Amino acid sequence: MKTRAARPIALCLCLLPLPACSSLGGSGGTASLTGVAEGNRLDTSFTTFVYAPGPDVNTADFYMSDLPPDVWERGGDVSAYSGNMVQVHMFISPRAGSTPIANTASSGTIRWLVLSRGQIGVYGGGGFVTKSGDVGDESLGAKFTDATLRPLMRTAGFDDRLGPCVLSGSVTAEKNQATADLISRAMIALMGEAQTLPK
Repeated sequence: MKTRAARPIALCLCLLPLPACSSLGGSGGTASLTGVAEGNRLDTSFTTFVYAPGPDVNTADFYMSDLPPDVWERGGDVSAYSGNMVQVHMFISPRAGSTPIANTASSGTIRWLVLSRGQIGVYGGGGFVTKSGDVGDESLGAKFTDATLRPLMRTAGFDDRLGPCVLSGSVTAEKNQATADLISRAMIALMGEAQTLPK
């Protein structure tokens, strides 16, 4: 029986417009995933922090990554890359007196994509997101504490060492719609290579 060699995972981004200049984004941020079962941690030193305003003052998408911008600007073979891309979607801006202010409430969804030498794992879930600043500002901050995530997708060779996990962190990001769009499309393209896990 012939076995098919594993093909390298490549991003096809040839139809994406490139911004005039690439921005690595705002002033910084930290985030970590901690496995619930064994306490394994994934800590990341991000280098890119951008956000895209939503259609109203309550919504915004934050993106963080420690991968080089070439991954989302040019695409191509990513089998030699290892790193992370994170999207935090704030769908409501919490306000005292009108929004449940508790870490058990949810005001945002999170997708954390791990790229490990061409293998892909995706964790996703939700949690309480608070912002610092106003949507539409040139920079916007967000904090998320003990958001609950679980493995959603992976390629066959991805080694999941976290399982269900919690996310805590914060970010201050520059408004950059062009880069946010490119990272979003790169995440979608990479997730297209992975298989959805049973619930």
